[in-house]
Amino acid sequence: DVLAPLFSNTSATEVSWSMRWRLRMKGYDVVSEGAKGAYDVVSCLNVIDRCDHPLRLLESMREMLKPGGRILLAVVLPWSPIVEQGRKKFPPKDRLPMDGAFSSEKPTPTFERAAQIFLSRVIQPAGFVVERWTRLPYLCDGGPRYEYYKLDDLVLLLRPKGVYV
Repeated sequence: DVLAPLFSNTSATEVSWSMRWRLRMKGYDVVSEGAKGAYDVVSCLNVIDRCDHPLRLLESMREMLKPGGRILLAVVLPWSPIVEQGRKKFPPKDRLPMDGAFSSEKPTPTFERAAQIFLSRVIQPAGFVVERWTRLPYLCDGGPRYEYYKLDDLVLLLRPKGVYV
């Protein structure tokens, strides 16, 4: 809802049928997958640590970009990947090289260390250049002990390597 007014057309992909319905009710064009070379900007907010194939997701986002396009990517750090299917939770099928950045490691890595690992081991080898970045609070549903959790989001504006437009 925040980004949509900045663009003349907004499409969304979603695996959950209930979320697809909600997006359509808000007026989004819901597509099964993005068309290659069709988008000026692709945003992927707090998804990459929740999918089975994160490198494949990055590659597909790059393929969706028009020449000169950008990716807006947000990820919670320290790294804590999990794939949810209904009420069940599983580790991703593809594991990213994030050793030293997992939230479960002791001592827990700092946001800065986890960001450095994510950028040097995932983003740069995947063929992206960071144009801008910021750290933002990410509030999510809590559990039995807390009403909500405050986490840290790394938000990146990326361009494919070799693109300078």
